[in-house]
Amino acid sequence: MGKWTDAQLAKAIREGVDKNGRPYKPPMAFGFYKNINDADMGALIAYLRSLKPQAFAGKK
Repeated sequence: MGKWTDAQLAKAIREGVDKNGRPYKPPMAFGFYKNINDADMGALIAYLRSLKPQAFAGKK
């Protein structure tokens, strides 16, 4: 997320695509977020950016 713009994150959340336009696979629940308003999206992105990075899939 660190190299993603807020617009790229919003598009990923709303449309289920990465910053290169490739679709995410389930369980990405973008259908639930496609109509989120801009204020709530801004709050969600601010929250996500406030989280400490976590390792996943064996990566650190």
